[in-house]
Formats: sequence, structure tokens, C-alpha cells
Amino acid sequence: MELHILPPQFSGDPEALAMLQAFYSRSAESIVSRVERLGTDLTSVKAALKKFYIGYGHQSIGDCGTVTVFVENVSILAAKALQENPLYNGQECSTRYIELSGKVYRESDTSTNWQFNQRLINANVLQGVRKEHKFVAPENADIAAQDRAYQTWLNATAARAFDIARGWITTNTLTNLSISLTLRKFNEFTTTLMAHPLQEVRVLAKALRDKLAHHYPSGIAPVSSKDQAIIDWLRTDGTGDDPKLANWYLMEPATSEDVHVGAMAHRTLTDKDRDFINARPRHADLPNFVNSFGTVIISGGIDYGTWRDMQRHRRNQGLPPAIKPKLFHSWYLDQVKRYCESDFYEAVAKDTGDMMTFLANQPWTPELQYDCPLGTVVPYQYDMGLAQAIYFAELRSGNTVHAILRPIAQCIAKYIENSGIRMDYDAEPGRFDLRRGTQTITEKA
Repeated sequence: MELHILPPQFSGDPEALAMLQAFYSRSAESIVSRVERLGTDLTSVKAALKKFYIGYGHQSIGDCGTVTVFVENVSILAAKALQENPLYNGQECSTRYIELSGKVYRESDTSTNWQFNQRLINANVLQGVRKEHKFVAPENADIAAQDRAYQTWLNATAARAFDIARGWITTNTLTNLSISLTLRKFNEFTTTLMAHPLQEVRVLAKALRDKLAHHYPSGIAPVSSKDQAIIDWLRTDGTGDDPKLANWYLMEPATSEDVHVGAMAHRTLTDKDRDFINARPRHADLPNFVNSFGTVIISGGIDYGTWRDMQRHRRNQGLPPAIKPKLFHSWYLDQVKRYCESDFYEAVAKDTGDMMTFLANQPWTPELQYDCPLGTVVPYQYDMGLAQAIYFAELRSGNTVHAILRPIAQCIAKYIENSGIRMDYDAEPGRFDLRRGTQTITEKA
């Protein structure tokens, strides 16, 4: 057995990676001798790539090279569109740790009011959180340890306030994200996004495709006539009446915050299946074939901010919801009531209700979503293979998970548990957790 790692000049270039892997399908020559023959000049490698990769005639070679793009100053809605891919890898600014109520993509009086309320709510809630969850200095600790403990408390209480105040952040708020995909998937994904109902996403997809095609001409192709035919097809709603309403934007608004958990079994679980799953080490990832044992289906209403957290689980299969204003999730208002003075809570509740009513009475268009807060309740349905459902339930039932998502994970865990499968999850009620203060990035001294 032999294992080889490519030199940095090759491994850092997605086109070179694709070409070097492609040769395996037509030649048994060792990668060592091939690299020795190619030399260290990346220009000559790219020339060989253009000759072989384009003429190979199989899209799978495009899966052998991965590109990472950093996308900045796009709306939260656009970020969600970029992440709507089961192969997406990347990160986005977290509304649970970062103050984002600043610059927006599309200014309006409504969004300005939401953002003003968010900042006001965050400040008042933070005071209430720190009043209720006071700092307790560790006993017999030196000054440095006490300083670290105090900073952890500051971070944890700030994160708690962000969890609550994020309900009033509008979806037009600007954010940053990274996205890593293969050359092939960037080709396919940008074509799909150029048919998106939102103009911002269409413009972003075209700019992304053009930039990648410029940097990687042998791996990313400009928009072709075939691509345009796909775009034209996706831009209709199936009837031709309104090309701005794509099929994935036809869901009705959510009318409740209920959670429904059910299962459609691919086959009946056997004792052997259960024994195999139950023998796993605590929180061990299950092999992918366990997904074929059955499908867990969850549905209901959830705020858009928490739906974003669910979307990050890329093995979940579900329709991305349109934001159609009707309900504001009650959890956010309940937390303002808990941590703030009654006069402040009543003013926030009235203003929130008035703005939601105003939005609900507007004619719906895709652009209306930019004026909606993350606390807006949206419908969802996700299908999860059994392995993914177990992973989701155990991970998202942890106490540091957002308080709206956590009960959903607990419901899934209980459902699976009732089928005789051992679940390693946190079933306790939610509580303030200082560990939130340690979930950050800090520079080492």
C-alpha cells in the first residue's frame, strides 16, 4: 500500500486537482511519476488540464476540484439561497453571536423600524439577562482565572440576548458567508440560482459564475444556451402566469408553531437493526446505509431564524419556505416579557403586532420578504433518513442550541426512542448555560 500527498502548488489549484485525478480513469501510472514528469511549473499543468479535462467528456471530473468563495455584504435571504444545496460547505455570520442590525440590502421604512426595535430590545434584554443570571466568581481562583470567568459570563449573557433579539432582525440585513463546492457543482448551482425569484440572487449567481469562469476557465464554463434553457424553464411557475413565482415559492403561510413528527418506513426495523444501532458508542456517527432503514418526517411552523439553523443540516430534504408574514413566533415575545419591565414588553408586543399586521395586508411579492423579521413563522417539512434523524436529534437537543429548535430535536429523539432505539440526547428543560460564552474564536496570547 502506498499513500501520496500532492505538493502544495498542485493541491491548491482546483483545476490541477481535477486533471491529476482524471488521469486515473484512463491510466494506471503512479501519481508520483506523473508529477515528476509534469514538473513544478503550474502553467504547464494548466495547459495539460485544458487539453485533457475539457476533452474528457464526463462531468464527474469536475467533482475532483473544489473552490472556496468568500461572499460578503449580501442579504440573509441571498445567503440562504447560496446554502440551499446538500453539498454546501461553508460558514455564515451567526445572528446568535454577532450584532448584525446595521447595513441592509434593501432599505424601507418597515425594515428600518424592525432594526431600530432590535437594537433597543437587545440592550434591554441584555440588562435583564445579566440581572437574572448574575456573575458568580470562581472560588480560590487567581486574578487571571477570574478575568476569564468574567469574560465567559459576558459572552454567555450577550449570546442569550442575541438569541432573543434576533427575532427582530430583518432578512435584508447584510451578512458574510463562505461557500465551498466542486467545479461541477458550481456550474450546476449557479445555473439554478440564475432562475431564483429574487433579483439579488440572480445577479449574485451571474457574478459568481462569471468570476469563477474567469479564474478557472477549464473547469467553470460561461453560461451556455443549454444553461439558459434551464434558467427559462425554472423561471416559470408551471402555468406561465407569473415568471417571478417559482415552484418553491408557492407554500402557504404558517398558521401555528406546532411540531409534527412521523415516519415512513422503507422497511420494518428488525431486532438485528436495533441491536446494531444500540451497540454504537455514545454519539457515534452511523453509517450512511442506516438511512435506508426508515425516514423520519417533521413538519410544522417555525420562525425563519430557526429554520436557517435547520437548513444547515444538509442531509435533510425539504422545500425552502417563502416568508409570508402572518405570525411572529411567540417565544421571542415571551423572553422579552421575562427579562424586561412590563411597560417595555407591552410596547414591544404592540409595535410587533402592528408591523406584522401591516406586512400581512401588503400584496405578496418575493421582495416583500426583505421587510420581514427573522421571527416570522414559516412552514417547513423535512424528510430525514434514520441515521440523519438520530444525528440531528442528539446534536440539536443540547442545551446550547437555540431554545426554539431544541424542542423539535427532543420530539424527534422521543419518537425514535419509542421504536426501541437508544438515543443519547438531552431531555432536560432549557436553562441558562455559561458554555455559550466559550463557543467563540479568540486569538492566543
